Amino acid sequence: MKKNKSLKFFIPLFTGLLVVFILLYIFTQIVNKVIYPGDGDQPFEWPILPVYTFFFIPTYIIASLFQYLVALKIWRIYNEGKKIGGLKSWQLLLISSLAFGSIIGYWYWDTFQEKKMLLFYIASLTLMSICYWTTNLLIKKFIDKKLNDHSG
Repeated sequence: MKKNKSLKFFIPLFTGLLVVFILLYIFTQIVNKVIYPGDGDQPFEWPILPVYTFFFIPTYIIASLFQYLVALKIWRIYNEGKKIGGLKSWQLLLISSLAFGSIIGYWYWDTFQEKKMLLFYIASLTLMSICYWTTNLLIKKFIDKKLNDHSG
């Protein structure tokens, strides 16, 4: 039983973060090629892998804490057929992702930048959050289904 809990905790978490880091790579390529085309002083030069590796461990720790303290409890509530605030799981995912994207995007935005960069940051971070949680929840659902298939 403990192995099952570990599977439902670590695999979705790791896979979700892996998807986000792949998206970050794509994001850096878009920024370099679309927003700053032909600019010799591109803000994100590759290889940036050491930077991602540096941020992966603290991100993994923070995500693990959030997963353990909040996400698993929410997952159990929805698995029991209940709702939180009358919201379906996908609605809660979208609202919380938009809140996360807006807060972190605004925090990251420099007021000397154009407002379109604020919208770009918010949209990018919201999309990454949606991708993380969608991946995380789909993997959890897949693991639950496989465990239920084997137990019954």
